[in-house]
Amino acid sequence: NSVTANYRKDRAVNQLRQDKQDHPEAYLPPKRVLSPLGRAEQEAREHGITYGLYMALKGGMAHDL
Repeated sequence: NSVTANYRKDRAVNQLRQDKQDHPEAYLPPKRVLSPLGRAEQEAREHGITYGLYMALKGGMAHDL
Protein backbone atom coordinates (compact mmCIF):
# COMPACT_ATOMS: atom_id res chain seq x y z
CA ASN A 1 0.00 0.00 0.00
CA SER A 2 2.82 2.42 0.83
CA VAL A 3 4.49 1.72 -2.52
CA THR A 4 1.29 2.59 -4.34
CA ALA A 5 0.83 5.75 -2.25
CA ASN A 6 4.36 6.92 -3.01
CA TYR A 7 3.84 6.24 -6.72
CA ARG A 8 0.59 8.25 -6.75
CA LYS A 9 2.24 11.10 -4.87
CA ASP A 10 5.16 11.25 -7.31
CA ARG A 11 2.84 11.03 -10.29
CA ALA A 12 0.66 13.86 -8.98
CA VAL A 13 3.68 16.12 -8.42
CA ASN A 14 5.02 15.39 -11.91
CA GLN A 15 1.59 15.97 -13.48
CA LEU A 16 1.23 19.34 -11.76
CA ARG A 17 4.73 20.34 -12.89
CA GLN A 18 3.92 19.34 -16.47
CA ASP A 19 0.61 21.22 -16.40
CA LYS A 20 2.40 24.36 -15.22
CA GLN A 21 4.86 24.07 -18.10
CA ASP A 22 2.15 23.45 -20.69
CA HIS A 23 -0.26 26.15 -19.46
CA PRO A 24 1.63 28.82 -17.46
CA GLU A 25 -1.20 31.37 -17.82
CA ALA A 26 -3.51 29.15 -15.77
CA TYR A 27 -1.19 29.32 -12.76
CA LEU A 28 -0.73 33.09 -12.47
CA PRO A 29 -1.79 34.45 -9.10
CA PRO A 30 -4.94 36.56 -9.22
CA LYS A 31 -4.54 40.30 -9.00
CA ARG A 32 -5.39 41.72 -5.62
CA VAL A 33 -8.37 44.01 -5.40
CA LEU A 34 -7.48 46.91 -3.14
CA SER A 35 -9.88 48.68 -0.84
CA PRO A 36 -10.25 52.46 -1.23
CA LEU A 37 -7.81 52.89 1.66
CA GLY A 38 -5.33 50.53 0.02
CA ARG A 39 -5.62 52.36 -3.30
CA ALA A 40 -4.98 55.71 -1.61
CA GLU A 41 -1.95 54.29 0.18
CA GLN A 42 -0.60 52.87 -3.07
CA GLU A 43 -1.09 56.19 -4.88
CA ALA A 44 0.74 57.99 -2.07
CA ARG A 45 3.68 55.60 -2.40
CA GLU A 46 3.74 56.15 -6.16
CA HIS A 47 3.97 59.91 -5.55
CA GLY A 48 6.71 59.38 -2.96
CA ILE A 49 4.82 60.94 -0.06
CA THR A 50 3.17 59.67 3.08
CA TYR A 51 -0.45 58.64 3.24
CA GLY A 52 -1.33 61.52 5.59
CA LEU A 53 0.25 64.14 3.34
CA TYR A 54 -1.41 62.60 0.29
CA MET A 55 -4.83 62.75 1.91
CA ALA A 56 -4.22 66.34 3.05
CA LEU A 57 -3.27 67.36 -0.48
CA LYS A 58 -6.18 65.43 -1.94
CA GLY A 59 -8.67 66.87 0.52
CA GLY A 60 -7.96 70.49 -0.39
CA MET A 61 -5.94 71.25 2.74
CA ALA A 62 -2.80 72.03 0.75
CA HIS A 63 -2.86 75.71 1.74
CA ASP A 64 -2.03 74.71 5.33
CA LEU A 65 1.15 72.91 4.22
